[in-house]
Amino acid sequence: MFRMAKCTRRTSRCRPLVSTGFVCIYDPRSLRLPKQLSEKDYFACEHVIISYAGDVRGIIEDTFERTRRVRVSVPSFNYVGDILEGAPLLATVPEPLARHILRIRPHLRAAPLPSSLPLEGPNLELLWLRMLDDDPVSRFVRGLVEEVMVPLRLRPKATAQPRARKRR
Repeated sequence: MFRMAKCTRRTSRCRPLVSTGFVCIYDPRSLRLPKQLSEKDYFACEHVIISYAGDVRGIIEDTFERTRRVRVSVPSFNYVGDILEGAPLLATVPEPLARHILRIRPHLRAAPLPSSLPLEGPNLELLWLRMLDDDPVSRFVRGLVEEVMVPLRLRPKATAQPRARKRR
């Protein structure tokens, strides 16, 4: 099981998998941005936000008590790449998600958040019941999950910059 909350050590165990940061992604064909966004640049853009409540508040509003110009609010990260395609919009997403979106849509670009908006990303952990510590199937599945997550650990959090892969 994956989770993004603190581990309860009484009945469960957890192992850190990935610690992430946030980045901005956009379509440079429709939105021109400098390589290093300033806070002014960031708030001047229209944004796509992910809000599970379906409102126009997101992590930036909650953390910094600043309001973005929200053009689109979606309930899931699944829609972000589609919405950014050809639109002059900016999305703030966890860095591993940005890498995934850029692999699928290599013409999109990523930019770090402005340095004046330091934002820690979610920590992803593997969680299992203590009673399954020695269960061979559980150990096997935990091992597979950790193996799959290794590529996400390659970039340090502070310098994580997703880049699109060149296709051959």
